Amino acid sequence: MPLSAEELRAMEEQAQKLLDDAMREQMGLEENAFKLLWEYLEPVLPCVSTLYGLLWHVLEFSKRSRVVGGLEEGDEYDEAGGFVRAVMGQRDVRQDELKPGKMRYLVSKLLDISGSTTIGSDPSIKHIIQSDLLADEAMSKFPSDQVNFESVAFSDEIEILLKQFGEAYSPQKAYEIVHGLLNGEHSATRSYEAAVKAIERIRAQGWPDARKIIVMITDGKPSALTMPDGRIYKNSFGLDPLILQATFDEVAHC
Repeated sequence: MPLSAEELRAMEEQAQKLLDDAMREQMGLEENAFKLLWEYLEPVLPCVSTLYGLLWHVLEFSKRSRVVGGLEEGDEYDEAGGFVRAVMGQRDVRQDELKPGKMRYLVSKLLDISGSTTIGSDPSIKHIIQSDLLADEAMSKFPSDQVNFESVAFSDEIEILLKQFGEAYSPQKAYEIVHGLLNGEHSATRSYEAAVKAIERIRAQGWPDARKIIVMITDGKPSALTMPDGRIYKNSFGLDPLILQATFDEVAHC
């Protein structure tokens, strides 16, 4: 007897719940934390491999094919080719991996959580979160001693170091990033200070020969600036020439 539409729907829901439970267990997250993270992470996961492939070219990495598996007496290490060569007749198992390179990268991602990002039926904060998760998932596939990145939320008087340089990326860290972006103080947009502090943190890493990259994800114009006496000047109406000029000057400096 064929199943009714309601029965088929119930079976699909049960199957999806089993898949979600398995994924949550694999991530090691509590149920509420998993639901929050998965809402933003699931839509971007199909794009991770594409972005990862693009980063191969942008970051100028290359691949090598290496023999892996158990070694036996008589195996050799090929210094020129950079892989282990079995010479006793055992079956080789090859895998592609990153070819070690001299160039290293420091990437600072600055994420705007000002008030305008939460306005509207399709708020920008959703796309900012998904953009950051997509980038984090792709960049975390590179060795941390070659690609070191941070995620920082900024608005007016607040700056949240969601993921610091040198800190491991994990499902728990991804959840903390989502939670931090959703629960930050949504005020004005202080882009100038965000860029200045990003440069300071990059310099503090002690990688003088690394390529430095700053990515600012924002939905609009800068609207706040710290004055020399420490006061914060704000103007959310129109394009303020004082704020814009300071921001443009810092962008040129970057």
